[in-house]
Amino acid sequence: MLLRLVRRDCDDGKTCPALYRTEGDSVVVQGWAVLDSDLLTQMALPAGSAAVEVPSGLLAEVLGSWPALRPTGHGTVLVPGMPVKDAEMLRQLRLPAGERAVQVPGSHVAGVLRAC
Repeated sequence: MLLRLVRRDCDDGKTCPALYRTEGDSVVVQGWAVLDSDLLTQMALPAGSAAVEVPSGLLAEVLGSWPALRPTGHGTVLVPGMPVKDAEMLRQLRLPAGERAVQVPGSHVAGVLRAC
């Protein structure tokens, strides 16, 4: 499945949280892996879900309209979604160590997509 970059946030030039549109009606959010089991439990994610952490600015247009986003208090938000496991998508993403990607319905980030 082909991914098209929508927006990227590269503060340090090494890690680049990003938002990609898929060929379907979904979006892939690339960010720092959330691995803290207590935090994941607090998020009450559905079975099989995962979360990534991204700078708040990456999703600024939808911060107030997407209730599942969880602000961290230090300029980032936790984004829940289904972990990207598709080999072609992962090849395109080339995720650096410590990063993961989750897939979410495009309707969750419609405000971001309209702004770009």
